[in-house]
Amino acid sequence: MKYLCLEMYQPLKYMLSGNLISKEGFLHIKRTLNCYVLILVKEGTLPISIGNQKFLVEAGNFTILPANLEHFGYQEATGRVSYYWMHFFTKGELISTEKEIQEYEKSEDRMLIPITGECGKNRKAEILFSQLLDLAKQPQAEKFGMLNYACSLVLIQLARDSFQKRNAGHDSFQKIMRIEEWIRDNYNEPLTVQSIAKEFAYNPDYLSLFYKQATGRTLTSFIHKVKIDISKSYLVHYEISVKEAAYSSGFSDEKQYMKLFKKYENMTPTEYKKTFFQKNFNNK
Repeated sequence: MKYLCLEMYQPLKYMLSGNLISKEGFLHIKRTLNCYVLILVKEGTLPISIGNQKFLVEAGNFTILPANLEHFGYQEATGRVSYYWMHFFTKGELISTEKEIQEYEKSEDRMLIPITGECGKNRKAEILFSQLLDLAKQPQAEKFGMLNYACSLVLIQLARDSFQKRNAGHDSFQKIMRIEEWIRDNYNEPLTVQSIAKEFAYNPDYLSLFYKQATGRTLTSFIHKVKIDISKSYLVHYEISVKEAAYSSGFSDEKQYMKLFKKYENMTPTEYKKTFFQKNFNNK
């Protein structure tokens, strides 16, 4: 199975999108594009060949057609077929080895999505896709790069669905999900590895090692990143000082907060706040 690695430091480049509906005998044309194509099937089954591989993409599933690779319908679809489609550019790369997959899954600024897979049962990706199509009808959407971010959200959701499906049977994955969810719910507390270990009845050293091996990052770094992300929301949505943002997001030391903010965001909280408001001013 091949995976597309998405670089998360910038949004994808959106091109086109739409919703194809065919009542009977649909056959995808043969072509090679210089961009990636995402297809999310809503109804029916779509027969499609990607390179030398043939796929039957059923309702609730998706496929990604790689750039510069021939794809076509290898037989007519039976009955009604309906699917969302989107063309986009990415600087990401295709990977296929287990070693590469494990390495990229531990990265905090990359996400993996298989070229074929199943959407989550919550239908979030389909909802986001529908919102993208509505947004594409608005004349100002492309001007402000909104479509690039909307496009990215669809792919990110499919990557999350795929990751959760691959790891749903692993106890360690479920433990990690519960711990991270609890941290997000209690971000304004003075969280430490020791306090979290006590909450989940773990030895602190065991918890640190277990989390590091499972995710590739330290538990402390995750705590800091959650708090920093919360503080960013306070800075840009509320008229509060940097000190108030620090305390509201669970930091008891303003200097530590400013140091960590610079580490994770490559700018100070004040610079971040000014940058956001400058963007709003320019947009107006």
